[in-house]
Amino acid sequence: MRKPGPSCFLWEGYVMDAPVGGYGRLSDIGYWLLGNRRATLWVMKRYERMEFAGLPVKDCCCGTVRRAFAEREDSPASVHLLELAEEPVCHYHRKTTEIYVILEGEGHLELDGEMVPVKPMTAVMIKPGCRHRGVGKMKLFNISVPKFDPDDFFLEEADVKEGEVPVH
Repeated sequence: MRKPGPSCFLWEGYVMDAPVGGYGRLSDIGYWLLGNRRATLWVMKRYERMEFAGLPVKDCCCGTVRRAFAEREDSPASVHLLELAEEPVCHYHRKTTEIYVILEGEGHLELDGEMVPVKPMTAVMIKPGCRHRGVGKMKLFNISVPKFDPDDFFLEEADVKEGEVPVH
């Protein structure tokens, strides 16, 4: 017997392919014709949509950020709209890989001490352990895999200015 996959469902021991009428939103009902029987099922969405304009702006060590999908317990990743401060604190993550996609502005990313020039439509993957920060006024997407974890934030004490308490 076939196992259910992304385009079929298991119902009362039967594996059924695409529903009559196709797939839809959570509020849509799909049904299958199975011999003389008709099975009615709710079809769940396999995507989630968020608008950054509706997300709260939070302060972080890099500037200000809006985090999409970070609050979802089952989310495998999160996407952050980040507006860099002039001189963010150099930090690193032990588990998280970050992909920065520069949207606006030009500057540099300091990556393990190397100044890498960036401009709009530049993407840079920052692997765990890489000390990093942005230098310059920029707006970017930060894609975090796995999703944002405030406990996966580390910095060198020497990089923190006196009286400053970095928040991630």
